[in-house]
Amino acid sequence: SLHDALPISRGGKVKASTARDKEYLLKKHLVPLFKHKLSLITSYDLRKLHASISQKAPISANRVIVWLSAMFTWAKNNGLFFGKNPAEKFSLKNKEAKRDRFLKTDELTSFLKQVDSLPLTYKSIYYVLLFTGIRKSNTLSLKWEYIDFDLGQIRLPDTKDNTPLIKKLDDGVKDLLLQLRAEQEESGILCEWVFPTNKESKTKHMQDIKHSFRSLLKRAKIKNFTIHDLRRTFASYMAMSGASQFLLSQALGHKDLRSVAVYARLTQEAVHLAEEKGIDSMRNYARLK
Repeated sequence: SLHDALPISRGGKVKASTARDKEYLLKKHLVPLFKHKLSLITSYDLRKLHASISQKAPISANRVIVWLSAMFTWAKNNGLFFGKNPAEKFSLKNKEAKRDRFLKTDELTSFLKQVDSLPLTYKSIYYVLLFTGIRKSNTLSLKWEYIDFDLGQIRLPDTKDNTPLIKKLDDGVKDLLLQLRAEQEESGILCEWVFPTNKESKTKHMQDIKHSFRSLLKRAKIKNFTIHDLRRTFASYMAMSGASQFLLSQALGHKDLRSVAVYARLTQEAVHLAEEKGIDSMRNYARLK
């Protein structure tokens, strides 16, 4: 049955949080199909399912179909299903606009002004998020062993794409982290985690900063902004400085260039700026007004 094929992946290591999210979404929307044999599920069934979910959650509707297709493929590869994958050539109708929100220059100034007024731990978190482009989950689960202060690098052994990622450590962020380690050592709370927590937690490190972040945005008077947009801000300023999509993909740890296509417009703006500088240079040499 479909239920038997649910807790699977297309291969490789899957992060626990990703697996939980997928399992929740699939179980929420696929309960009516659980008792059916795979061979009895048709493309028509999936079109009805997609239309039903789309009424309230259009993006989730797309995700369910994509993951269903992966499950049918997995079942077929493992000898559990021999028919045609009904989701294989499903045409996703719900458009997914790539979010391109990032801190403009005036917002960036206001944001950092408020960050600088925070306690050292939270100040360090936001500086790491903004000046490295590291995901929130990787930031909050940082270990001191991942940081090489001599080389000025952070090496993440476990990322969303299951590949190691080495990030350059800005001198300002490096100084903050050194201060934080010294403060923790003096307070007797220094442990393996860069951002430990006193609360009851299986992981022993901070899990979320949403309350702090909401308060921070309110004081900075910034609207329509998420924690993940800090990562987009890092990438956007890279793009505006002329970084190619390949360099952006490497810096963000993306395997697919399509994941950074949203920054193409900003990259083009950097090209136009360079063109303008070149034209101005020619005018100066030719003594043209």
